[in-house]
Amino acid sequence: MATKLTVLSNGSLRVEGTDFEIVDAQGQPYGLGGRERVSICRCGLSHNKPFCDGSHKGHFEHNAVAFDLPTPGAPAAPVAPPAPAAPDAGNQPLG
Repeated sequence: MATKLTVLSNGSLRVEGTDFEIVDAQGQPYGLGGRERVSICRCGLSHNKPFCDGSHKGHFEHNAVAFDLPTPGAPAAPVAPPAPAAPDAGNQPLG
């Protein structure tokens, strides 16, 4: 089974597969005890970081809906210039 990451609504990031490892900032692996599924904390409230312990329940809201990222190196969408300000009627010549 290929490794699959699932972003759960109002919850963790689930990692599933038969051959994955999770390492810390120094590259040291966490001992996963043969697990083929773990959940990574996204809310920051877990007492067992980086793993989820359910502390998010009732304290974290995110509706997980997939979207496409822009192609790397693609130009950013153009930003429309601001509309010109309407002329001030008090400064118009009488005519």
